[in-house]
Amino acid sequence: MAAQALSEGVATADWGGMLLAVSALAGRVLLSTTFIQAGVQKIRYRAQLGGVIGNYRLLPDALVPVVSWLLPPLELVTGVALLVPSGWSALGAGCLLVLFTVAIVTNLLRGRRHIDCGCFQSELRQELGWGLVSRNAVLLAIAAQAALFPVHPPVLIWVAAVLFGLVSSVLYQAVNVLAANRSALRSLTAQ
Repeated sequence: MAAQALSEGVATADWGGMLLAVSALAGRVLLSTTFIQAGVQKIRYRAQLGGVIGNYRLLPDALVPVVSWLLPPLELVTGVALLVPSGWSALGAGCLLVLFTVAIVTNLLRGRRHIDCGCFQSELRQELGWGLVSRNAVLLAIAAQAALFPVHPPVLIWVAAVLFGLVSSVLYQAVNVLAANRSALRSLTAQ
């Protein structure tokens, strides 16, 4: 009886460990693709990025061009670094997400919802809102899990996690496009 309970406990621990490994790695892939895509889009729309950052009214005007030049490569490096299971890359991603979220919340509390978030992830203008704060909170939780549990699973689990992360990334992008389209539709109906 004790041997059976012990073997069931080991099997449960293995499943729990596999679930932790898959979810942590899938989260890393989701964060990685999010940061890489955001960095690429910010490079693609570099001419608009300075204006978007300036619209937040959080930085002195002299720092806006510097930040607009540094942010895209920083997001790209963070996205690539997330593919290596270490706590530091996830911690860096979490710090960026906290900065972005503080900027959004600050402007929402000031009543400045009309400005573009600067995410450039849907190629459509996306106004600030509490939905973006919620989205960032979920991404921050994923970054925290990845930072706290830098796992090195077997290859089969790694492949499953990467596939799950890629599917999650596609779903994440679809939700962003829907949210941006909702903002665009609202602005059209308001005219």
